[in-house]
Amino acid sequence: ADPLFRSEKLIAPSQTYEDAGYWFKDEHFYLNNNFYIHKDGITFCYNPYEVSSYANGSTVITIPAAKIGKLVRKEWME
Repeated sequence: ADPLFRSEKLIAPSQTYEDAGYWFKDEHFYLNNNFYIHKDGITFCYNPYEVSSYANGSTVITIPAAKIGKLVRKEWME
C-alpha cells in the first residue's frame, strides 16, 4: 500500500512523508481500521488531522481488487 499511496499522492520515493505534508509516526506508512470493501477493492479513509492537516481534507487510498488477491472473500467484494 505504501508505494500505491506515494504514487497517488505524487510523493517521490526519496521524499519524506513529513516533507510532503503527511504525519506518519516515525515516517512509517500504515493502514488504519477505517475502511470499506467494495467491488473495486478496499478503500481506507483517514480523518482530517489523522495523517495530514485539515486543509488537505480527508486522505483516502484505494487498493484495487486486482492487488488484493485472496486476502478478501470474493462475495465480500460484490
